[in-house]
Amino acid sequence: MAGVIFMYLLLLVYGNTDAKFLSADRGLPEHEYQMVRCFVNIISTHFNEERSLLISVPQVCGDQNRNTNSAATSTIYCEVTDFLFASIHSYKKYPLMITGPEFNDTYKNISHSEKATVCNIILGKGDEGTVFSAFKSELERLSHLPIWNARGRFIVMSLNSDLAQVSIVPEEHKLIRSVLGELWEKDVVNAVVLANSIDRNTSTATVDIHTWFPFTEDHCRGPVDKTVILDQCVINSASQFVKNAKLFPEKMSNFHRCELRASTFPHEPFVISNKKGDSNVTQYSEGIEISVLQTIANKLNFSVKYLPEPKRETHKLQGLYEEVSSNQSDVGFAAAPHTVNDTGKRDHTVGYVKETLKWFGPPAKRSPPWKGIVKVFTPLLCLLVLTVSLIFWLLANVNRSVKEHVSYKNALLCLLQAFSVVLGHSVFVRPHNWHLRLFFVIWVYCCLLINNAYQSSLISGLTRPQFEPAVDTVEKLLQSDMAYGYVPASEILFNRNPDRTSTQIVRNSDKCHTLKDCLKRIISTQDFAVFGGELHLLCLSYKKKYRISGGPKFIPFKDEFASYLATMFFRSGSPFLESFNTIIYRMVESGMVQKLRKNTSLYYHMEDTDHDGDDDEYGDPEVDGSDAVVLTLNHLQGAFILLLFGLALGLSVFIIELRYFSFRHFPFYQLFSPSVNEFKTRTLTENRSHVIHKTYVRRVMKRNLMAKAKRLP
Repeated sequence: MAGVIFMYLLLLVYGNTDAKFLSADRGLPEHEYQMVRCFVNIISTHFNEERSLLISVPQVCGDQNRNTNSAATSTIYCEVTDFLFASIHSYKKYPLMITGPEFNDTYKNISHSEKATVCNIILGKGDEGTVFSAFKSELERLSHLPIWNARGRFIVMSLNSDLAQVSIVPEEHKLIRSVLGELWEKDVVNAVVLANSIDRNTSTATVDIHTWFPFTEDHCRGPVDKTVILDQCVINSASQFVKNAKLFPEKMSNFHRCELRASTFPHEPFVISNKKGDSNVTQYSEGIEISVLQTIANKLNFSVKYLPEPKRETHKLQGLYEEVSSNQSDVGFAAAPHTVNDTGKRDHTVGYVKETLKWFGPPAKRSPPWKGIVKVFTPLLCLLVLTVSLIFWLLANVNRSVKEHVSYKNALLCLLQAFSVVLGHSVFVRPHNWHLRLFFVIWVYCCLLINNAYQSSLISGLTRPQFEPAVDTVEKLLQSDMAYGYVPASEILFNRNPDRTSTQIVRNSDKCHTLKDCLKRIISTQDFAVFGGELHLLCLSYKKKYRISGGPKFIPFKDEFASYLATMFFRSGSPFLESFNTIIYRMVESGMVQKLRKNTSLYYHMEDTDHDGDDDEYGDPEVDGSDAVVLTLNHLQGAFILLLFGLALGLSVFIIELRYFSFRHFPFYQLFSPSVNEFKTRTLTENRSHVIHKTYVRRVMKRNLMAKAKRLP
């Protein structure tokens, strides 16, 4: 479906009048008649007939005002207005929508109306001061309507046939320059002015089509000191164009090295500052958005002047918005999102770099070295050993015809023997029952596989550092005792989604005055989480002041809160938007922005990474790209710790056994166990093929022990 093109018809008149539709052949002076015909040819040539025209009429002409001497309410002016309406209806039949000051309230509250793209303004006859004053006041009124579009096409018609000239050059009319200058103040660039003239070479009456280029080789922006005649409309029966030139050329494709003001602040990796020490000179040469802007500047042929960054410590992006909105700056950027609240306040370019909002927390803590050795003994393996020992005990006690060794009939001894086979040790006595022996052989084979797998993974466990489980999701963060916070500007993001998680975050979070305060807290406590942009915080994590020898001090969570595309922004109605969008579209589609992002991130990471060889304490092969790892004492630290712990434990048990029987002869031993003593007997049991010594320990009362000792020979 074709879009709608709107046209403003500005009639500079005074008084209350009524509009009348006249036929197309109404008698008018030749100049005014051809002026209307020329305008009709312009809209029929450059605009689609199926689109609508919105006509703005300040006051309407009527019979009571046609005899006045006022330039704005002259008879010719009103007849031109009537003839223009009649021409639109009779020649092209454009559907019309009309508005004016009396209907201003009707259109003032329209918030979702389509922006106007064509504006036609008629300047009445009279002195230039009065005409320009009326034009300026009506343009101011139109600029506050919701349908106002500064990037639309404006056609201004001047009915004065003898405009004052400031020099002998015919195109330099003071009124025309004032009109184009006022339109430029409203950020209107696509504007032409139709004025009656006489060709000095042929003495032919023509309608000259004037315009002005704001950026040329001899001036930048303004003032409007010289206009350009794009084409001429010959005053004849057909009102033909002389050159058939393009009346609305592209004026923002070449800035001729003019200067554009840019507002930003350091925000890695989007904007990286070259500021060193206490220098007050703000220069930027690195960063994703800096590279994008430099590419646009090279294509559009302009130079960039970076304004000093906002002095405020918080809400710096809001400071950029204020500079751009007040026309102190032409463009602003610093990973700025395009939100619904920006509509009508600022104009944003298309997005070009994706930024993700995430939580960042401290990295996982390194596990003790000895855990790399015992990590294979998982709860599942322990359950398996316990199950096997229970089966041993059941098979030894079910078949009572074969008398098994006591080590298989005792549940605790079965558990110790099953575990010793896992460690690669042999048992003291082999089982006699063939059912138990078959199951024992199967268990030995399984333990052989477990032992081989353990030994093969032992080197990996020793050489690669192990870490404790980290808090890497929002759910884990809320369930843990770790504190978390964010800068005040981020609170609006959580208030937009009033779910249970966001409400809990807002209620329990610790606000940070600046992002640096949050990062300092993470580094100092390693028990804090911060909310922010992923690319920005990742780059900060690899800076020397925010990292440790083993890596960054804060890492992103797995889940993301939201994502957006970074954009550049202009003041509402800025004429630079379309030119910037055209180049950004090409850069995104060709993959240039993605390439710039990778190059900037790689360069920034390599610049801030230490190269002293101490980044990886355990010789991670991923550092140098080699699969070979040289074992050092650091790798075997856990094994030595477990060895020393085992030797100390064995020595302690041995000393306790040596001192136990001598310890019980002390008088104070009776205070701890007055009625319990130990009695050991050794018996000799003969079996078919071997002899077994059994040791029994019985707990008896002291008087029974003494009585039995007396009966001994």
